[in-house]
Amino acid sequence: MADPTPFLAIWGAVTSTVLFGLKIREHRHGLIRQVRVSARSDPPHEVLEVFVCNAGPRPLTIARVDVVYGSSPRTGQKVASITPESPVKLQESDPWMVTASREQLLETAGARAVSRANYCRVWVSVEPTTGSPVFAAAEIASSIIENPYDPNAAHWIAADVFLGFPQQSGEGSGLPPMAVLIK
Repeated sequence: MADPTPFLAIWGAVTSTVLFGLKIREHRHGLIRQVRVSARSDPPHEVLEVFVCNAGPRPLTIARVDVVYGSSPRTGQKVASITPESPVKLQESDPWMVTASREQLLETAGARAVSRANYCRVWVSVEPTTGSPVFAAAEIASSIIENPYDPNAAHWIAADVFLGFPQQSGEGSGLPPMAVLIK
């Protein structure tokens, strides 16, 4: 009869290696960076406020915040970059807020020749020093819109008006301008 010791040794080595790998994977999955980002501009619409919160267990360092105008944050036109004087390090559950004045955004949008397009929003992109950027659509209160508009197109029209573009009547509604009477 053959000695079972080598077989048991190999079996134990393989099993412990697999279990060790699964534990490492489980541990790393729990340490993925999680970031919550939101942005808004409320009346009187003088600033765009960007809120960032580290929702994960690992520290997060923010290198830059970009303001983007487009239908998608990845393909939009960069309006402005906000770079902190020194990188902002957030521990678990730490919040951070940065503001961009509307006047400065209008100035940089003009300098960068940002052009108006249909179905575009204002986005923010938070760039950590490691990892992928995190995007959020800016919520701009519809009170910035002065003329009658289609409520379904409010976020697009508000983005245009916020960046100084003329308001398009009924943008995105599919309705003739005369049918757009709701404010």
